[in-house]
Amino acid sequence: MGWLCVCPDLDIVFVVYDWYPSKNEKLLYQTAFHVKNGAVKVVGASEAEKLYKEYHEKYPYDMEEVERWLRDLYEN
Repeated sequence: MGWLCVCPDLDIVFVVYDWYPSKNEKLLYQTAFHVKNGAVKVVGASEAEKLYKEYHEKYPYDMEEVERWLRDLYEN
């Protein structure tokens, strides 16, 4: 599973983790791909968590529908 944020200034953060939980604070971060100024950087879990929090705070959006779909998929 992953979380993707494409920001207005064309930065991209793609965070990879095991499965989308019902609460963001329970994410198990593994790694992230951070695209900034045309360069791709692969970072580990601690930097992935930092980037996720930074970008999610700047550009929040509601993932409730996606979370519900994934829970239904997992349960069935």
